[in-house]
Amino acid sequence: MSRLQTLTAVADGKTRFDFMEGRQYKVVPMVMMTEGVHKGSGGPLFYPEEELSKSPAVWNHKPIVVYHPEMNGMGVSACDPDILTNRKVGIIMNTRYDSGKLKAEAWLEEDRVQKVDNRIAESLEKNEMMELSTGLFTDNEEKSGEWKNEEY
Repeated sequence: MSRLQTLTAVADGKTRFDFMEGRQYKVVPMVMMTEGVHKGSGGPLFYPEEELSKSPAVWNHKPIVVYHPEMNGMGVSACDPDILTNRKVGIIMNTRYDSGKLKAEAWLEEDRVQKVDNRIAESLEKNEMMELSTGLFTDNEEKSGEWKNEEY
């Protein structure tokens, strides 16, 4: 059964500016997930390296939106046209699995960031680390276990 999970990701590192399709973006490195047990919206789940490293490129060009997208109280994909119009601030690019971490870059449109939620721009300007929510749909195996003394 596929379920929407929301987990914490961390935007960290030096930002830079880059261009794509004739537009300038502020590019922020981020760690989207690490191998291990994470307590997301669906409770503690184990995310093994073999799953995280399987196809990181599927994250590329997924939207970065502010707030958890919901319709009728249920989590939905950020790719909905209304959510993209009202909440999108950028896209995920250059996703890769490296040294136990699912890493990527947040390519942020500064005009959209200012319009949707200026707190993001303020944090980036101060070079503060930000926690982000990674929304993903998972197919869970219904079994308990333990990984490095953490139960799931």
